[in-house]
Amino acid sequence: MAKYLAQIVVVGVQVAGRSFAPALRQEVVASQTVAEARDKQAVCCSVPLHWDDHPRSPEDSERLESENRGNAEEL
Repeated sequence: MAKYLAQIVVVGVQVAGRSFAPALRQEVVASQTVAEARDKQAVCCSVPLHWDDHPRSPEDSERLESENRGNAEEL
């Protein structure tokens, strides 16, 4: 009787493992795809391509304008 019970348990675990493994693989692939997309977005969007694209505080803008005026006067 114990032998048959052990066989039932082993077969049940095998069946569950066969159905669980593809689902787990699919979730891993989906997770990796999302992570790669997030990394690409972070790389392309976190660093401004030009200084003008970089957000500035009002103080920075005023300082840059005054420096530019001073440089223009020197020319």
